[in-house]
Amino acid sequence: MSSSPEDDVPQRNGSRSNKRQCDFHPYGDLILIFVAFLILLIACESVPISQSVNLFDLHDLTTGGTIKFGVWGFCFLDRPVNRDYIVNLCSTTGLGWSFSHIPVLTGLETAISTTATSLLVFHTIACTWSFLTFLLTLALSLRPTLYHRWTDRAAGRMKASRSNFCVSILVHPLLFSSVAAVLTTLTFIIDLSIVLATSTKVKQQSNGHIVVSWGSVTWIVFLAALILWLITILFLSSRKQYVAFLHRVLLFLAPKNQSSSRKE
Repeated sequence: MSSSPEDDVPQRNGSRSNKRQCDFHPYGDLILIFVAFLILLIACESVPISQSVNLFDLHDLTTGGTIKFGVWGFCFLDRPVNRDYIVNLCSTTGLGWSFSHIPVLTGLETAISTTATSLLVFHTIACTWSFLTFLLTLALSLRPTLYHRWTDRAAGRMKASRSNFCVSILVHPLLFSSVAAVLTTLTFIIDLSIVLATSTKVKQQSNGHIVVSWGSVTWIVFLAALILWLITILFLSSRKQYVAFLHRVLLFLAPKNQSSSRKE
């Protein structure tokens, strides 16, 4: 006779040695996810919030002035010569800026657009999602039985609905870390594209009088992307967890009539 899943529940709950533990790497994953979140948070605190973190700089070789650009705006490092109409050293903090907002960059209005810089909002999206991934992993590390409770409820001993399957899949750390890695990689591509395109256009339109230099934001985001992909690989390296995740996905995608035919 084969024992039913219900018969195994008292045995598992009866001994502490067989108590189900969390299959994740709680300490390593938590540290890496938190570090990735902090790195993305630093990137979000760029110019004009913090002048030490910037996307790129513009150096005017004629006047010696330098303008720092970040996710939320720009700052004048040095006040250009004979430009008394420049009152504020930094712009207001906001999303979507262009060179047309800066009078000293006349002739470079088409070097960068407001639409392109509006895509920098992905910095906030990637940072927020990484924080949610950290909270989920922290909750599962503090209460290892929490996810197994969701799993048992989703499996439902062959009585659960498809909505419960969906919940067990959506709250899996593997899915959260994968989405965080993809969002951060997309953010890095956006930063890279903006700096490269701006550097090329500024060099052509200024005849070499203005030079673009890379900032730290692009490489900070790149480091966060590497860490998040490493976390995803660590989740995938756990064979039990990976197989369990695929099993829940297949059960969710399986037609309902298969489960009904099994009962018959």
